[in-house]
Amino acid sequence: MKNADLSPGNDGGKMQHLLIVDDDADISSTLKEVLEDEGYDVHCEPNGEQALGFLKKQTQLPDLILLDLMMPVMDGFEFRAHQIASEELSKIPVIVMSAGIKVDSENFISKPIHLSNLLTKIGTQI
Repeated sequence: MKNADLSPGNDGGKMQHLLIVDDDADISSTLKEVLEDEGYDVHCEPNGEQALGFLKKQTQLPDLILLDLMMPVMDGFEFRAHQIASEELSKIPVIVMSAGIKVDSENFISKPIHLSNLLTKIGTQI
């Protein structure tokens, strides 16, 4: 049963769109499945470069980005630099996820991810 406080329907019924940027296919697919079960529309990209390409093609931007820091091609740090430099993309909230690097931010989740913590954080961001 869904937690009513975390349900994406709290904004008047509009489905919330999430973008997961993580090179670990197992993590991405698991998060996608769990978040879709919670009622979110979820898209996954394996690195920052592909995520930026995806975002540039969208007419409707995601409501939140879940971002891994350590990825090939373009890591999370470089992705964030591009995102912040874009007036439109900089408005999208980001939750940073990492196993090896700790970030001093309330929008940080360490891996392995505890789903209840992630769902709570998502609920406070969108």
